Amino acid sequence: MKTHAESREEIDAAKPRRAEGPVWSSLILFVLGGCLWIFKMRARSGAELLPYSPLQILIPLLGGVALLVLLVNSGGHFPKLLARSGASPLLLSGIALIIGGATLHLGPDPAGIEAALYILRWLMPLFFIATLFVLRSQGASLLPLMLGICAGAVASAVAVELYRRGFNLPIDQKNGMGRLGGFFSHANQYGIVTSTTASVIVVLIFSRRRTLVVPGLGMLGIYFLCLFQSLSKTNILLFVLCVMVCGVVLSLNNAKRLIASILIGLGLAGLFVLGGSAAISVLQETMPREFKIIEDAIFDPGGVKSLDVREEVWEEAWLYARENPLLGLGPGVSNDLLMHNHAHNLFLQIHLDAGIAGVAGITLVVLAALWRAGQLAGAARRHTGPIGLDDALRYTSGISLLIYISGNLMSDSFGSATLPAFVVFTGIAFLSDPPSHPEHS
Repeated sequence: MKTHAESREEIDAAKPRRAEGPVWSSLILFVLGGCLWIFKMRARSGAELLPYSPLQILIPLLGGVALLVLLVNSGGHFPKLLARSGASPLLLSGIALIIGGATLHLGPDPAGIEAALYILRWLMPLFFIATLFVLRSQGASLLPLMLGICAGAVASAVAVELYRRGFNLPIDQKNGMGRLGGFFSHANQYGIVTSTTASVIVVLIFSRRRTLVVPGLGMLGIYFLCLFQSLSKTNILLFVLCVMVCGVVLSLNNAKRLIASILIGLGLAGLFVLGGSAAISVLQETMPREFKIIEDAIFDPGGVKSLDVREEVWEEAWLYARENPLLGLGPGVSNDLLMHNHAHNLFLQIHLDAGIAGVAGITLVVLAALWRAGQLAGAARRHTGPIGLDDALRYTSGISLLIYISGNLMSDSFGSATLPAFVVFTGIAFLSDPPSHPEHS
């Protein structure tokens, strides 16, 4: 029988660690989380308002500063930033191959400059890991990052609804389709970030703190609204999958809680289906064209226009890949050549951007994510006692990576709009292990 003091200690252990470092470290994490929901934004004319997304600037800038700080303070012994795991060198090798393939296209012309930006994009995971290492060493909790992600989702959902009501806001809308992309350039990008970050609301709900559980439950509604706004069929399914699997991962160390989590997950899935049915009924009355799109997707998936378009793009992209089997076309070139800007296939797109080296690289990155997700799930199973907030986000970060990869297989293909979401969860998953929770390869 546990004493009151022992029970109190377990509850305290599950609470998020209070940030002991400067306020700026928490503020940085909050801003990074919120900016996950912003790309270049669009005016009503369709023109993009920004040349780059905020995180395309912030992450390399913060990463450069973090590396400089680590170098100055290293005393000749640079700290180990990556987790002690076989997945870490696999990730590094994959990134190196992708960068190597892009390097062959460097030059003074616009295509060469695009290659340089592409290389910088693939350095972002390393920049973010360095940034996170420094911020965590200052005592910062991951809670501000999670709250920033939630704030970004709320801002996006509200902005889209205001846009629907005639407010002049920089919201993307797919002409004639009724699909809205939030502050991104396409509705699918909006859906990918929504499904990828769903692990955050699961962590809040599992925190056992009323001040976090209640907002976490409220965020389920916000995320449902975001998905309804994007009408991204794939990411609606991925969102449900992410919520259910993350709940299971956080319950692996407790058999009773695991059973409860499975039942709750099934219940949430049922509520999601019921809520979706109600939303579709409203959609049928108020927006019949959008209702027809969803109806066709459910009852005639083979005839959906988006599938036809993908088949045409794949055929076109494959022709270019066969003409340039080793080096590909170079980063960004497909934007000007393909009828729909990119290949809508992760491996085809990487081949066009970085050649055969890029394909090998992205294969290693995917394998590294699979390996690390399995390791983190194993760490959650071995965890004794209640799981604290930071550990919970870390244990579920591998699931977010797999959800991101799944969402990109036939869509954004690790594009610059959604890549920051991959970067953030890669940083959380691959950051060097906390001393209190060692893991083994």
